[in-house]
Amino acid sequence: MNSPVIAVVGTTGVGKSKLAVELALSVKSSAADHSSRGFTWKDSRVLNADAMQIYRGLDVITNKMPVEEQCGVDHLLMSIRNAGEDYVVGEWVHDASDLIKECHEHDTIPIVAGGTHYWIQHLLFPERLASDPQFRSIIRSDETGESPELARSLLTLPGHLKSLYEHLPHRESIASISEEDSYNLHDLLHRIDPIMSQRWHWKDSRKVLRSLEIIKENGRLASQVMRDQDTTESLPRYRTLIFWIYAEPSLLDPRLDGRVDQMIKSGLVRELHSLKAVASTSRASEIPTQGIFQSIGYKEFSAYLNDAPDTFIPDPSSSVSPSFLEGVAQMKLATRQYARRQVRWIRNRLIPAVASPSRGNRAWIYLLDANELGETWELNVRDKAVSIMNQFLANQDDDMPDPLSLSKQAAELLQPPKSSSLPSELLSARRKRICEICTKNPTRPIMIEEGKEWRMHVKSRAHRGRVRREQHLATIRQLREEAAERARLKAAEASGGTT
Repeated sequence: MNSPVIAVVGTTGVGKSKLAVELALSVKSSAADHSSRGFTWKDSRVLNADAMQIYRGLDVITNKMPVEEQCGVDHLLMSIRNAGEDYVVGEWVHDASDLIKECHEHDTIPIVAGGTHYWIQHLLFPERLASDPQFRSIIRSDETGESPELARSLLTLPGHLKSLYEHLPHRESIASISEEDSYNLHDLLHRIDPIMSQRWHWKDSRKVLRSLEIIKENGRLASQVMRDQDTTESLPRYRTLIFWIYAEPSLLDPRLDGRVDQMIKSGLVRELHSLKAVASTSRASEIPTQGIFQSIGYKEFSAYLNDAPDTFIPDPSSSVSPSFLEGVAQMKLATRQYARRQVRWIRNRLIPAVASPSRGNRAWIYLLDANELGETWELNVRDKAVSIMNQFLANQDDDMPDPLSLSKQAAELLQPPKSSSLPSELLSARRKRICEICTKNPTRPIMIEEGKEWRMHVKSRAHRGRVRREQHLATIRQLREEAAERARLKAAEASGGTT
């Protein structure tokens, strides 16, 4: 069945929304002479794939395209949740799949655009999503009930954790759970699946809960589910055309810095104050990884928000507040770092999925050079994308250009990475370690990510101070033990002499 989907991916600030609208307008303009072009699609709609743009309002901090720039193109899955709500990948994939089906039924091309590549990949390649029924049918095809590893773990659970496993909290309430309940959730995961528990901080209740849900849904350890994903074929759900808009970091970084400055002029601080108000009522501030509180800006300006009065200051920069200036610098840095993570995901995860030998001739990915804007954008990005899209929609598979031939950058960056990027490798990468020195309460452990963060932690003044104190106390204990031993020996000698 001809079920085409077009996806536009790339880093933040590179022009994904712009190209999506240009492609949609091209489809619309071709409707009048569609028969001569070889395809019968009458319209096009854009499906938002940005995890932050699904929230209502907050248009500045989430970088929503202004309505006037959408040029009348329908944008779906945008502004559909309130700030204090959560919306996870499985929900988005379900909603996006329904809308894509609706588009196809009305001869409309769905264009999926956004920077949450994790969402896009699980939409296009469903067998990798643990909550997808298709994936569960594959890994459980020859099994019923719980796996032996899970059954053994459940037998050893103490009563209160067994009850917790049987009655997991609802996802909607996870933002307001107590620290004790948050620790118990992590303790439950640790006793069932210790390998998976090392992946999450005990305070990250949303991800801990999701791991427990995966265990219950699949009847297997979450770590085993990730290993199953290694051997599951990445068959595309749709006939897929992906455009990757790319700009060199040295050219993109100044644009990203400038965009942060423009966001501040456009009302970013006002939105941060509104988020602060939501956090104070929903207690979402206790878990800054949930929902809209993941957006770049909220955490970076946390010191300023703590220092600032509850009333909005129209021009905080006029006071040259150190915490405000630090927030600006941190937001620019976080934005640049996020862009680099997005590129790594595309190269290490998305490209290998597209290049899978099992995909047949159903998925293509093209890199478009966005190093320069203006007329160069029209030539290197818009015009090339429209030409390739027209061939794709006309089912001219044999005439599709070689993706590696478009540019020198494409030839380099579209090559699948030599190193493996299997899902289960995440289990050993970014594990959390408990710092026994800094942990005062075992039910509130200090957990640090291995690697750079751990090295920074052990070099920190606070950790080194605690190490010195522990060494000092250990020396005192040893001296006391030695003194007690000498006293005991002296008493023994004295007692022997009198007898």
